[in-house]
Amino acid sequence: MSDDQNKQPEVDETSGTQPEVDETKGKETKTYTQEEVDRLVAIQKAKLPDKKAWDEFQAWQQEKKKSETPNPEADEALRKLAEAEARIQMFENREKAIKAGVAAEFADYATYEVQKLVNDDTDFDTALITWLKTNERFKTGQQSPPSSEGMRHGSAPPKTDGVEDAFFRRNPTLKGKV
Repeated sequence: MSDDQNKQPEVDETSGTQPEVDETKGKETKTYTQEEVDRLVAIQKAKLPDKKAWDEFQAWQQEKKKSETPNPEADEALRKLAEAEARIQMFENREKAIKAGVAAEFADYATYEVQKLVNDDTDFDTALITWLKTNERFKTGQQSPPSSEGMRHGSAPPKTDGVEDAFFRRNPTLKGKV
């Protein structure tokens, strides 16, 4: 036999137990005597509260649990109240925007954009003034700047260049100038 198999485990002198060698991992595991287990259990029991304190704690937990019992009707009422308050605030803000000079057809859009600027430091009125300074085209009586893309209704189609003319002459079935 080899030397590793003939070795006897060493005795742990502090507890009087022998560590066992786990051959699969090569690590030692400690075994405890009944006296050591009893001593550890006694230490842990000493840390526990007495019966009266434990009963008071459980009674307090039950009382707290009863007060936190969810009430679906109350939750639904609170949700509806919050929705109603949000709608009222939205309509009030829309009216503020119209009074500030925003055209009525753009009031909803302006309210939406201004609402994104509102934070803890800026209220709706201040944000509305700031937004109107940068977006004057939404004020009453202002026309939006003409678009450079697309065609106006009823205007002549754009003229084609020579390449397109030659293409349409070769392909008369396509719509276009022949």
